[in-house]
Amino acid sequence: MGAKTRIVQDLAEYGCRTQMHVVRLLAPRLDNENHTKDIDFSASGIRQRWEAGYADTVRALQRAAWDDDCDPLEGVILHDPEAEVALAAE
Repeated sequence: MGAKTRIVQDLAEYGCRTQMHVVRLLAPRLDNENHTKDIDFSASGIRQRWEAGYADTVRALQRAAWDDDCDPLEGVILHDPEAEVALAAE
């Protein structure tokens, strides 16, 4: 085995073949929110946020972006459902 081949094999042993798919879910903007949204801990405010987050999560799971083709060399793949929606609307 040549010296270069051995060096490549040694370097390959440092690699990690694991791929992590991260789905970025941000708090969605609600129709009736205002500047007090960060301090709204009312039952209805919390329920609306929870329902909006749940709906976003369901959409992300249905979309299953992690099943799409991706670069096998990418270790961490970020999926941004909001950006995908914005691009689709253009």
